[in-house]
Amino acid sequence: MAALETTATLDKATDEFVINSPTITSTKYWTGDLGRFITHGVVFARCIVDKNDYGVQAFMVPFRDVDTYKRLKGFDSGDLGPKFGYNSKDNGWATFDHMRIPRTNMLMGISSLSKEGDFKIMGDPKVLYTTMMLIRTSIVECCPNYSLLALKIALRYGSVRRQFATIKGQRIERKIIDYQTFQHTLTPLLAQNLSLCFVANYIKQEFKEMNDKVAVRNFDKLPVMHHLLAGLKAHVSEVMMNTLDKARRSCGGAGYQSNSGFTELIACGSPIPTYEGDNTVMLLQSARFVFKLVKAAQKGGPLPYPFSYIGKSKELAAVKGKGKSVQEMMDVNVVEQALAARALSQIETTVKAIAASDAPEKVKDNELFARMKLDMIKAHIDYISLYLFKDQVEKT
Repeated sequence: MAALETTATLDKATDEFVINSPTITSTKYWTGDLGRFITHGVVFARCIVDKNDYGVQAFMVPFRDVDTYKRLKGFDSGDLGPKFGYNSKDNGWATFDHMRIPRTNMLMGISSLSKEGDFKIMGDPKVLYTTMMLIRTSIVECCPNYSLLALKIALRYGSVRRQFATIKGQRIERKIIDYQTFQHTLTPLLAQNLSLCFVANYIKQEFKEMNDKVAVRNFDKLPVMHHLLAGLKAHVSEVMMNTLDKARRSCGGAGYQSNSGFTELIACGSPIPTYEGDNTVMLLQSARFVFKLVKAAQKGGPLPYPFSYIGKSKELAAVKGKGKSVQEMMDVNVVEQALAARALSQIETTVKAIAASDAPEKVKDNELFARMKLDMIKAHIDYISLYLFKDQVEKT
């Protein structure tokens, strides 16, 4: 948003904003339904008044005639063309050539601008984050569902498909679901995605509570939810893509047929790691909050749910040596402790490495320690996912 180039310049004489795309790079790109269909849209642009830049604001802009769907003066757009999948969504581009809209078309719930050009901030801009968080909440919910549909197809296929006469004393071929390799490929994915359904239910409840608080100007839950949703969006979509691929491959050539059901699932699922935030970017955003938690723990302050493990370094060090037997690893508490110890170890290692470097902050962030931060946040999200699942099951 900081580099956004589209401008909305106030013309005091006519009480209008002039929406303009001053450069090629200011072209709006990838917006859903923009190419051909939508008649109105909320455009983010830099609010310019008397050459003063008041930052990025939101404006309701008409794009097309509501009867003929012809483009209005000053608006140009087009479809981006065929994609790998999800072609029901008309992703498009748009530019504005000194397009005029009434001043009152500026969305003024958070900030306002008078006819005389007086700009005021009336609310907290943080509320704008809730729109992105809504979509990420739906992603956290839908990805395990896509995965479970794919696993249902594969497990049903494995229950009827037979291959090789490997059953002692019988000529009939063995069902592929009875092969250990088939079971070990899909059973862990089934368990993981079922657990993520519990995580999704928790996230939905927390998002609703956060929205209720935001409505009364209470933003206490927003930092935690932003952290969880950024990390979980990346986590669940990576799990989903891994599940879809392994489920399809488990069905052999039959899984590659369009009528297998995998075609639509993969077409719908494959854009998710990219839209609403590239997964790598989301993980690195989520990692920032972990460093804040570490600072809070170092000061001895309380840590918000569900991050208390970050302040339990001594307790988690005591779990070393556990989990050496199958029986121990069947205990979910041992697994939870192991994941917590791994995550905290990576957090502490990353924090120490960054603190020991005298490189500029941007060099640290982008050139030296980005890989370490990714490994750290993945371990953290793995633990949080298990912890939330376990806690939700125990509460039901």
